[in-house]
Amino acid sequence: MKGKRTIIYKGLGFPITLIEAPIRKIAGEEVLDIDMNKLQITVLKLLIFKTTPLTGEQLHFIRKFFGMSTTEFAKKFGVTHPTILKWEKNQNLINPTTDCYIRLWVLQQIQEDDLRRLYAEVTAEMLAANKAKKESTIEIDQQQLIA
Repeated sequence: MKGKRTIIYKGLGFPITLIEAPIRKIAGEEVLDIDMNKLQITVLKLLIFKTTPLTGEQLHFIRKFFGMSTTEFAKKFGVTHPTILKWEKNQNLINPTTDCYIRLWVLQQIQEDDLRRLYAEVTAEMLAANKAKKESTIEIDQQQLIA
């Protein structure tokens, strides 16, 4: 049996609202009927363009998606291993400039042509102004997974 429903998915470490997500019943249990790799790529793209600072859970997702240790991730962005741990545990706020740099790096890794859009839409000033906002939920419409 198939259907569509809006659900809150927490399998990536933070809440994601999946709008009209395809659901399939297998052995009496409802499961998402989506390509998880596409979901993760879509989430990466949405994280790049969100106008609030990345949360610790989101940074953890990014680091794990690229298969990097905390030491490798720290080295990549010119910080220490303990700094990454503190960011991921939301014990320290990430510097807005480093936040932007991480987004640019992710954008380069997934080979998107949206560099100008990122530069125009997400600035260090905007992230600094929004640093008190803690937006951890990402919303994904089914149409975004098709593209």
